[in-house]
Amino acid sequence: MRSKYFLSVLFLFFAFGALDISAATLSLLPKGQTFNMGQEFTADLVVNTEDVKINAAQAVINFPPEVLQAVSVDRGKSIFNFWVEDPVISNGKISFIGGTSEEISGAPLLIFTAKFKAIGAGKADITLSEGVVTASDGKGTNVLSTVKGASVAVSTAVVPPEPAPIVQEQPKRIIREPAPAAKLPSIPELTVSLYPDPSKWYGHIGDVIVLWNVPDDIIQLAAIVDQIPKSVPTKFEKELFNGRNFGPLKEGIWYVHIRFKNNIGAGPTAHYRLAVDVAPPLPFDIESFEGLKISGVEEELRTDNPQPLLYFSTNDALSGMSHYLAQIDGAEAIKIDQGELKLPIQTPGKKKIVVSAVDNAGNVQARFLNLEILPIPSPTITFVSPSIFAGEGDLLVRGTSQDEFIIKVSVRKKSEDIVVEGIATVDKSSNWEIVLDEPLKQGKYFIEVTAQDQRGALSLSVKSEIFQVRERPLFTVAGIGVTQFWFFTGLIIVLLGGFVLGWIFYRTWRVQLGRKAVVAQRDVVTAFDVIGKDIDKMLSSYADKRLNKREAAEVEFLLRKIKENSQKMQKYVVENIEEIPK
Repeated sequence: MRSKYFLSVLFLFFAFGALDISAATLSLLPKGQTFNMGQEFTADLVVNTEDVKINAAQAVINFPPEVLQAVSVDRGKSIFNFWVEDPVISNGKISFIGGTSEEISGAPLLIFTAKFKAIGAGKADITLSEGVVTASDGKGTNVLSTVKGASVAVSTAVVPPEPAPIVQEQPKRIIREPAPAAKLPSIPELTVSLYPDPSKWYGHIGDVIVLWNVPDDIIQLAAIVDQIPKSVPTKFEKELFNGRNFGPLKEGIWYVHIRFKNNIGAGPTAHYRLAVDVAPPLPFDIESFEGLKISGVEEELRTDNPQPLLYFSTNDALSGMSHYLAQIDGAEAIKIDQGELKLPIQTPGKKKIVVSAVDNAGNVQARFLNLEILPIPSPTITFVSPSIFAGEGDLLVRGTSQDEFIIKVSVRKKSEDIVVEGIATVDKSSNWEIVLDEPLKQGKYFIEVTAQDQRGALSLSVKSEIFQVRERPLFTVAGIGVTQFWFFTGLIIVLLGGFVLGWIFYRTWRVQLGRKAVVAQRDVVTAFDVIGKDIDKMLSSYADKRLNKREAAEVEFLLRKIKENSQKMQKYVVENIEEIPK
């Protein structure tokens, strides 16, 4: 029994000892929960040691880079005085390993301050991972027991960005001899550059510098600020200034009261209202008339209603509510006076809805809704005209769908540009058909159909196979259609071929003709040359004007020869001339 008692006490000692030593908490504390796109904010990374002495820590801060951008890390006021790994920003993470040469404990102890910029709409979960906090026990014991991240919401630029800092004129002391007064001072005219309109609420805090003009006869003035609308200051100051810096004011409605005094007496009091509200409206829920309550920073709603009705309502403690703004997928915001919105007809798919409550000071509280519009059943395409010719209509399309649906039919180019649209109705047999009379040009097309019910809910679109629109053929040869284009193209080719062949034949004929003419010319020249020689011989014999028997016989022989050659030449020339054109 004693042994068991001892072991039990020893177990409890170590158990409670372990609980005591493993007690450090790492937490990320952002300065705010709701921000606008483009707005910057800071978050402190702190450690709570709960009396355990530590000397080092490391962790990785994770955030969605599509919503937040880490701008910088400020470690100027850190509890750590050396860094094994400086805080590094990269791809949605901030990692670090830091330590100190001293033993430290307490809560909260600042490790560093990270600055973020909101760059996208939505919920941003900032988490901590790979965390280690080492005890200063000489063993490097990890005493980290809890990590606490944070969540922020980013609205999509639904309000104007914060104005640039206002450079305010500082009050100046007035030193002069007052002029004699003829009547009591007039009421002061006040100017407050930080809050220029006393009827409005303002969502920023800064030094309240009130300026006024001091008439020449004023010898004293009284100035106070309180929350009583008609206070009358009675404590006059001898030193004159043309204004006063009252410093920053807390949230609420304040009043500045200024009163002048001259040698006759004190004048009336000027009252200036200052309304300051820097807190956003209260967090709110989004309810859907679909029967699903939407709560939290970002939730989901799935419905086949293309126009779900959303309800949201909140209040603002100080300035009061001004209006609501709703954005769908980053489109232009819809302004809503009351917290009820029937969405415009939505196509199937996922949408991001941002509802922002805006108070009279311009402060915003946003909620996000991931909306998924479910499609109704899609139609089918069962028939498309097989032969579609350019310049003609009568494109017949048939299909099936559910009763009471209407079918939106469109003819689209291959590039998806719409050429023709039409509407078909579904009969009691769940069939539909449509004839599109619009002539189509030659090219490639496809049919796209979408079903729509009486609420306006849509189905996913259905596409046909791509079909070719061609020119109608003039006639068919061996099962091949010959169009007007190809007919005239072939005719032109035949004519051009005939012209080319004729030209070639003509050129060949001209060459042959030339050759025959040359041959005929040569033969004629030869024949006349023979006749000429015979005539020369006769003339030689008759040169002395006398002929003996021998010469007469020779002349007779030559004449007979000339006659014979002339007859031959006549026949030859005639035959050759007849042969030339052939």
